[in-house]
Amino acid sequence: MNRSRFLQLSLAWRVVIGRGRRRAMLLSLFAVPVLLAALSAGSLQWITATAEQRATSQMGSAAALILPGSTEPTTERAAELIRRAGPGSVLTEVVDSLEYPMLFENVTTLVSYKETDWEHGPGRSIVRLQTGALPTQVGEVAVTERLAEREHLTIGDKVTSRWSPTTARVTGIVQIPQGHIAQMILAAPGQAALWKDPTHAAEYGTQASQLVETSTPSQLATLIGAAGDAGLLIRTRADIKAGTSMVEREPGIIMIPGVLLVSVGAAAAFSIRMRRLQHEFTLLAAIGLDSNWVLTTCRLAGITAAAWGATVGYITGTALSMLARPLLRTVVHKDLAPLMLPWERGLALLLLSALCAMIAVWWPTRLAQRKPVAQQAQTPNRDTVSWRLRLAAIAGGLSTAALATSVLLSSRSNSTFLAMAGSVGLFLVLLGAVPACLRLLARAARPASATLRISLRNLAREPRRPVAAVSIGIFAVASTTATIVILTSGAQDERTNYVGPRHLGQIEVVLRHTEAITDVADALSAEFGPGAHVAQVKDVTAARLSGSDAGTRLNAPSWRIAGPPSGQVAVGGSGIEYGDRPIGAVDTPEEFQAVTGRTPTETEWRIITKGGLLVMHPAYQQGSVATVFAPAPGNDATQQEPTIRVNRIGPAAQVDATTLGRVGALMSSHTAQELGATVTTTSIMVTSDTTPPTDATMRLAKVLEPLQIPVTDVRIERGPSNNVPTKWYLALSLGSVAAAVSIMLALSASAQELRPDLRRLFEMGFPPAVRRRIITWQSVTIALISAFCGAVAGLVIAASRLWPYEIAMEVPWGSLSVFILGPIMLSVILSPFLAPSGQRLRLNN
Repeated sequence: MNRSRFLQLSLAWRVVIGRGRRRAMLLSLFAVPVLLAALSAGSLQWITATAEQRATSQMGSAAALILPGSTEPTTERAAELIRRAGPGSVLTEVVDSLEYPMLFENVTTLVSYKETDWEHGPGRSIVRLQTGALPTQVGEVAVTERLAEREHLTIGDKVTSRWSPTTARVTGIVQIPQGHIAQMILAAPGQAALWKDPTHAAEYGTQASQLVETSTPSQLATLIGAAGDAGLLIRTRADIKAGTSMVEREPGIIMIPGVLLVSVGAAAAFSIRMRRLQHEFTLLAAIGLDSNWVLTTCRLAGITAAAWGATVGYITGTALSMLARPLLRTVVHKDLAPLMLPWERGLALLLLSALCAMIAVWWPTRLAQRKPVAQQAQTPNRDTVSWRLRLAAIAGGLSTAALATSVLLSSRSNSTFLAMAGSVGLFLVLLGAVPACLRLLARAARPASATLRISLRNLAREPRRPVAAVSIGIFAVASTTATIVILTSGAQDERTNYVGPRHLGQIEVVLRHTEAITDVADALSAEFGPGAHVAQVKDVTAARLSGSDAGTRLNAPSWRIAGPPSGQVAVGGSGIEYGDRPIGAVDTPEEFQAVTGRTPTETEWRIITKGGLLVMHPAYQQGSVATVFAPAPGNDATQQEPTIRVNRIGPAAQVDATTLGRVGALMSSHTAQELGATVTTTSIMVTSDTTPPTDATMRLAKVLEPLQIPVTDVRIERGPSNNVPTKWYLALSLGSVAAAVSIMLALSASAQELRPDLRRLFEMGFPPAVRRRIITWQSVTIALISAFCGAVAGLVIAASRLWPYEIAMEVPWGSLSVFILGPIMLSVILSPFLAPSGQRLRLNN
């Protein structure tokens, strides 16, 4: 390359990329979006378990897992499977339970339980031994770290089951790779049978399965066929690996925001400095440089800048995600995915950033080639409002039509697609309305101070720079706002449509055996005080309990009322089919309130006290005839249940779905006994106007455990639990950081492009405070427009995702206001530091 060509390349490089802070800001505009995208994608990749990790957490090193189907995988059936599979296949029994009652310091605690051959079996890789040894014989157990920490257990301590006096010695402390906070007991084969009490057999919840080890694929295929013939379910390692995680099922949820952030950032990088680029490109062509060659070189310089910035951003983001692995491990409480560098994703981000930069730099260079120097050196003030308004009106109309159509369509996939398309269209309409908004603000600032007037008029005179800065902020705020609203609306919808076995705030103590009812009720009344209503919950059951069920209340066959004459219908829109429902007994208004959540009306109470049957479902009318199933104690499942026709029925007033799901009818105990039934108290309900305290479980443990009622039989209705995955909170946090960083980066880049105007003010003698106030007013204006338009766009996007699924939009105005006002306050605080000093302006001059 000769000297002139090198000089031309240097000039083009200096014009496009700049120098000093201007060059650093351009590279940051390319690097930061890629950095945030790489950091987000890398963090979500680390916390998502791989297929091998998912398979190992369920079956260890085994090739398959046999689960109970229509029959239980007992030892006899396991031996038959081994015989049919041939030599080389090994089956190892696993006994586990998700809620196993253990006794720690005289308090019953439900923990996970798993029993298998930990010494030689394939389940050895399910856990990670921390200290000690795994159990090898009956009488030895290992506990997880979290359980040992919570119950203050060490190696050598004794533990026991709730209903067994036999103890077991702790031999080791383990960790579950995919659940560091799991509370689990590991035992050797035979420990569950030793601890099992026949009187409380149903409370252990144990289930047997088989881990399969085979030497050849043909043996596994034979074993799968044999398990199917035996009525067993089998899951192979390949089946578990074929399952996909959220990120694998819907990669667009994570990738699309990152890709759009990179695209918007790269396109806005040159749009922010559009005015100066056009002017300088025209001057280069005017001093004699070859126009076509200069434009080609400038475009090449822009692509090179994008490639350099994106490379730096990707390397930095990937490195930060690697450094954050220890922190992520403590946040998600599980092992992270193995370290693998996603080169394909990084290359795609680099190419995308370079492509967007090429498109962004093409427009100012094309204008510079077409316009003469005299025209380009000045800022023309042409009225282009009319065609912009027409274009915005057309785009807004099409977007509104798409949104309206999405609400009317029955197909959810098509509805969601149209809604998202309409949301993107409205986003572009909002972006196109920014220049008009700036002009209105400039006109409204006429009676204001000189600094505010100069700031707003400067923005309105050349709107490309603020529009480019606003576009970055709008997208960042919109994506995070949509995520906040979608998560909040989903949680509120789940809580609104929640149909639980009890009403919100109620506390139910289940009476399984021969507990003293009066003692339990008195203890609960003394614990919760006079403000709580303590009442018995009674079921109408068979005439007398059989010998095997004499000590178990819950095993008594219940009387049931047949479904409404119209057949099975949904309960209160909850999707629960209303078929045959149990019949309850109430003798006081407090007992009626415990079941229905409200006090009875005069008509309802008259029906109950006069010997009638109060039917809950509105399909029954006054004077109807109800069919009541009255099973006898010794009835076989194959025998037809005897029925009773009841004429004295009356419909209840409107009740909620919880009541409909719990009982189908109510009668008095006297009426039930006249019909030949027995009234059995199955639980005691505590109803209060206040929310149960957070320590209610521990308080009840001290009261009920001495009465031989485990605290695990206490049911506190607090509504649906918030089971939002951790990766959503991580994505929301990263989105908030991306919004704040993107807005500040756009403000800083916009302030850098304002330096020629600030230099003129400096030459005119304006003090530094004026320049700082101008920067502050422009930063606040850009941040305010970004926050407002981004919030509107985010609400529209959230609505487009929620309304097709008939979910009401719930907006958390408090947290959303803090999130929107945050960037504005941050711009007010940091904008004075963005103004260049007088010395720097003097040097540039």
